[in-house]
Amino acid sequence: MKVVSTQKTAVAGVAMNVGSASGKQSLVSAHRRSGRVGAVRVFNIKDKEEVQDWRIKDMMTMTEKYFIDFVNKGHEAIADEIFDDNAVHMDLVWDPLHPCVGPEGLKHYLHDLKEAFPDFHVDIVDMATCDMNGLWVRYEGFASNLGEYHGHKPSHHTSTFSGVNMFRFTKDRTKITEVMVYRSAFAEDKEELREKVPEGGFRELRLRRLM
Repeated sequence: MKVVSTQKTAVAGVAMNVGSASGKQSLVSAHRRSGRVGAVRVFNIKDKEEVQDWRIKDMMTMTEKYFIDFVNKGHEAIADEIFDDNAVHMDLVWDPLHPCVGPEGLKHYLHDLKEAFPDFHVDIVDMATCDMNGLWVRYEGFASNLGEYHGHKPSHHTSTFSGVNMFRFTKDRTKITEVMVYRSAFAEDKEELREKVPEGGFRELRLRRLM
């Protein structure tokens, strides 16, 4: 298994960049919230072909199906194959009040996403894991807003973005049970935030922190 970087910590977890100070803090925070503690080694993976553990390969295969077949190619039918009946998908930064649940909910999510951003595309940068039921995936992408998004008319603007998705799986790693999305903003998210955050006070500071 090719290990780009490893980090041993008193609290099990994974972050976007395990070697960085912010990455270590996110790593600790993630597993404090999950309630799982114990010293483990975190692996940041770049080359799937050199991964020896079949359990990690299974998780990588599932996340590749999510990004490549489901998100990029827009194959709604694959939701029945890759998502658990009670799977939860949530954009925790830009749309935390509207989680999607189950394969049918994810199909509606994908339909709306592709209606708003027909060319929505992501490329996986790297992955990281610390156990056999979770995977963190860092990615970069682009999206052109050509349809209605959050009730707004299309802007015809192309945004580039990056983020990390945190995946959890069933015990046999045949289904995705949870996708927590942490991504940077689309241009449309920034405009929507400007509408919601009042002028004055800490408005500009809040905008900078979220963008």
